[in-house]
Amino acid sequence: MRAHRVDVVVRCLNEMPHVTRTLRVLGQDPRLRVRVFDSGSTDGSIDEAVRAGVQVVSSRSPKYVPGKVLNDAMRQTDSEVVAFVNADAVPLSQDAVTRLVEVCESGAAAAFGRQVPRLDATPATRADYARAFPASREGNGLVHFFSMAASAIRRDVWEVVGFDEALRFSEDVDWTRRVRVLGRTIRYVPDAVVEHSHEYDAAQRWRRMFGEGEADASIFRIGAPGVVRGFAAPLFAQLVRDAGAGVVEASVARRRVLEQAARWRGRTVGASQRLLPRDRNQRAQDVGFTIQRETATELAAKRSIELATATLAQELRGRAEALLLLGGFAYGEGAVELRRGRFVIHNDLDLVAIADTDAQARRLRRECERLSRRASEVADAVVDVWCVSRSELESTRGKLLWADAAIRGVRVLWGDASVTAPLARLSTRSVRRAEVGRLLANRSTGIALSRLGFERDGPPEGRRAARHVAKAWLALGDAVLISVDDYGARSAERIAALQRLSSVGAPWVAELASRYSDAVRYRHAPHEHVETRDGLEAAVAALWPIHAHLEAFRLGETVCRDPFAYAFARRPRFPEIDDVAVLGRWLSGLRAFAHGVVPWRQCGVHPREVLARSAVLIAYSPDLLAARQATSRLLRCSSTDTHSVAMALEAIRERGA
Repeated sequence: MRAHRVDVVVRCLNEMPHVTRTLRVLGQDPRLRVRVFDSGSTDGSIDEAVRAGVQVVSSRSPKYVPGKVLNDAMRQTDSEVVAFVNADAVPLSQDAVTRLVEVCESGAAAAFGRQVPRLDATPATRADYARAFPASREGNGLVHFFSMAASAIRRDVWEVVGFDEALRFSEDVDWTRRVRVLGRTIRYVPDAVVEHSHEYDAAQRWRRMFGEGEADASIFRIGAPGVVRGFAAPLFAQLVRDAGAGVVEASVARRRVLEQAARWRGRTVGASQRLLPRDRNQRAQDVGFTIQRETATELAAKRSIELATATLAQELRGRAEALLLLGGFAYGEGAVELRRGRFVIHNDLDLVAIADTDAQARRLRRECERLSRRASEVADAVVDVWCVSRSELESTRGKLLWADAAIRGVRVLWGDASVTAPLARLSTRSVRRAEVGRLLANRSTGIALSRLGFERDGPPEGRRAARHVAKAWLALGDAVLISVDDYGARSAERIAALQRLSSVGAPWVAELASRYSDAVRYRHAPHEHVETRDGLEAAVAALWPIHAHLEAFRLGETVCRDPFAYAFARRPRFPEIDDVAVLGRWLSGLRAFAHGVVPWRQCGVHPREVLARSAVLIAYSPDLLAARQATSRLLRCSSTDTHSVAMALEAIRERGA
């Protein structure tokens, strides 16, 4: 460690007698500037800190909020790397903290040390700590595992990605997960050893595991877990690990049942919506329709929207409660282009009818294709019409479409404006991780179709290819912003956020920020660029590494650089279908088989997964011929020619979703 002073934050709340040993070890290194951040100790911990000559910062907050304490500690320190040691985490060597700091000074965004249990720890606790904090540098194999009890973080990273002050548990895991998505390294340092463990009674254990489960739902963007996968399977795996470690006792089994039940219950409760920050939810009605904000473009957009609205009002009056406008025109960033001397809408108009009951919604969905065609003819624009019921809208948590509408803006074209009330509680924290995978998979399909289109149509494919490339860069940027919880309401906010993240992220984040900005400009002026075949191939080479990183991050796995290995992985990856029951997956697969889209061996796989695996191969493989041949093994294709593969991709998208 360099000669400069390093701030050490010691978080404390009634930690006698451990705080005495902790401060004694830390005080042996003159390069460490120790400060105790106390949250209301009454057992003499503050007096012990004063006797040790350590500055004490007392919290005035009536409740202990870990994220707020961590952020306040960072604001009140100034070293480039800040170490954190819990008052009851006793360093077992004088250089334990400096080892963590040195790792961060060498480039890691954060580092954490090994924790060994106290001498009076129970066998079950010893087994837990041995698994969580092994002696090997590889760690425990859990990608997103981290502990602030003995750690160090870089200030420049924290200044861009702060701790979440809404979480009551696992705020450290949440922070490092958001840092990892930017390509930064979090290091485990087994040589930095502290003594730290807790023995909880049943009530304390339930409270802690429930809190961690509740936090998991928010951190990992997962929905309510089923009993088998959320409780029974983890419990069985834990009991097997205990048996392997020689910990086989009835009391340990009861402890494991309580722990898994509490975590499962916490995840179930935590799957509910999280409040949306009010400063993000700008009123769509306060802005215009188009990004240009010119009189001619606004009038053109307004005229098309009014014509579509009037047409659908005649069709839906008495059968729907309201008609909503979503997408770019709803939040004032629609694109209008000059075509044959007049302004016409370029982007689709996304309209959603809200029905009073589920039965009415099902009946209207059967007419959506006809309604879309009718409205498109009248409005002289591409109009997409869909229908959901009030109850479906109230249970929309997890869906990116509705979270995006809540954050960016939605307009009520006619009907009861109160139908949008459920959207007020949505935010990026409510978007399930499967939705990010679905977003990336959809954009892979567009890239795949354009690569096949160049083989079939040649240069005329260039305009559609430019649009697909732009959408792919936008999807990657949005996936990053959703993952770090910095998904702004306006494109300018998102561009600024990516540029800010690029200052501390891996080099590819800076490239993504630049490409995202270009894609936004193209979206607002789509007629300015036509992609060439070589340009498309260059975009594919740049898109795939980022796509692979984000998918691996989402699933908590190691990045796989080979599209073939990724597409033919044994377990489902693209996307993680967590909103479809096993029976629904089989029924959808059988329907796709009945349409002649997939072979019989794919009947048990949801068509979205078949589509995504196939699209990734066609979109990103350097050898397009080999990709088509491999895709024929996934799809029912009589040959590997361009036309049959493209038709299969389109068929799955239309019939199997």
